[in-house]
Amino acid sequence: MFKSLSTDDYTVRFYGNTAVMAGRFRMKGAIKTEDISGQYSYSNVLGKHDECWQIVASHAQNSCHNRFSVFAHYWLLYHFVKTDASILTIT
Repeated sequence: MFKSLSTDDYTVRFYGNTAVMAGRFRMKGAIKTEDISGQYSYSNVLGKHDECWQIVASHAQNSCHNRFSVFAHYWLLYHFVKTDASILTIT
């Protein structure tokens, strides 16, 4: 069950039609009986296609336990694509 997610301290660098995003997020939640709460580091590589940015590669890792959470990875993708995609808009 997902409870909360907050992002901070992220950067985006542009290289033509490619962008690299890296940062951290803090999450609270569990998958069945496994607690996945904690601070995660992530990186996304995006490509620009028809004036839209699309994530082409992504990685997230729990900063404290050095483990990967598939749930955290997909939640991060959903969060940026649905809510914060405007930070990647180039006008």
